[in-house]
Amino acid sequence: MDLTPGQIVRQMITESLLLTMAGGIGGLVIAYLLPSVLASYIPPVRDVTGTRMALSIDLGLNYRVLAFSFILSALTVLLFTLAPAIITSRVPIDSVLRDARASARV
Repeated sequence: MDLTPGQIVRQMITESLLLTMAGGIGGLVIAYLLPSVLASYIPPVRDVTGTRMALSIDLGLNYRVLAFSFILSALTVLLFTLAPAIITSRVPIDSVLRDARASARV
């Protein structure tokens, strides 16, 4: 089955995007579940006299940071996948496989 250079580039980008999305979903699950676990480990805060003070920490998701990281990871995937994919698509695969097969016999 002969693949065109465009199909090779599309396949590599698709694989990278799927891996990135899987990692992003895993990161979102951790970011959603971890703050409640971390909040249980925060010790009580006391002032100089020893009276307990109220502590307010926002451990929720920041959607601006989430959107920025999504855009940054999408651009990173495109940048670091597109360059090797284009280089790979220019190399004739059959000659590379023939060379690898010949060197394996030695």
